[in-house]
Amino acid sequence: MRAAPDFTLKQLTYLRALVNAGSFGAAAAASNITQPALSLQIQTLEEHFGGQLIERRRSGLSLTPLGAAVLERAHDILNIAEDLATLAVRAHEAPIGPVRLGLIPTVAPYLLPRILPGLKSNFSELAFIIREGRTSTLIADLENNVIDVAVLALPLETSSLEAEPLLEEPFVLATGADFKAPKTKTVAVSAIADQDILLLEEGHCLRDQTIQACGINVSRALNQFGATSLSTIIEMVASGYGVTLLPEMSLEKEAADKRIQLFRLRAPCPTRELGLVWRASSPYAEFYQRMAKAMLPKGA
Repeated sequence: MRAAPDFTLKQLTYLRALVNAGSFGAAAAASNITQPALSLQIQTLEEHFGGQLIERRRSGLSLTPLGAAVLERAHDILNIAEDLATLAVRAHEAPIGPVRLGLIPTVAPYLLPRILPGLKSNFSELAFIIREGRTSTLIADLENNVIDVAVLALPLETSSLEAEPLLEEPFVLATGADFKAPKTKTVAVSAIADQDILLLEEGHCLRDQTIQACGINVSRALNQFGATSLSTIIEMVASGYGVTLLPEMSLEKEAADKRIQLFRLRAPCPTRELGLVWRASSPYAEFYQRMAKAMLPKGA
């Protein structure tokens, strides 16, 4: 049994260029190679197929029946190869499939309505799969390629991830209706030192940020109460069980309850920084940087 012809895509490309150009000189120039090199490639291709592919006449070049059969079949092959080449270029510029986006629970319900319009309008060709999880879970998912990017609180204590800052937002004090309101509607963090501070349960980064921002003894709060969502904490605050710090972006959704009082915190006001995070080894760093810029509307 005869071995299959050992030809290359490049040789088929030269054959097509030769037929389109009508001469070796013009085809060589269009292919950016010398005429002798082109002639050698066509000769090698003919040897692989065991017959002449091009007839050289005074009136020009024409395909032999074998050459016509080869080029007819090569047409689809070359088109597919060009599609693959385009795909390879695109794959270095942006993800081809859906982008798997993770968000922490204290961000997801408040930030998604703000960022999805920008993502859809700027990257209409891409789908986005949303995954919610705690910081430790999302970091593990990033490192294990379960998700592509995540919105997390910065800074991160790992060199395996890179981040593009998104925004810095202040914390706001939420209290029940019986809290003695200052005339200025601003409160120093030290003023809540004797209050029961309600926190999310362990594993939520907002809990750690609140503890760090307050810089006070919260052992009573740690032992008494640990909620799984800000909505639960808001209900407890409204019912007079204590006070809490809320990220500013949550106010519109969570603090519309008239039983809640809100106070700005005096300088230096505690804040948290959010960023878009991805694997340092990802080839799409530039795309994710563009994605970060598109996630928030101007003035956000």
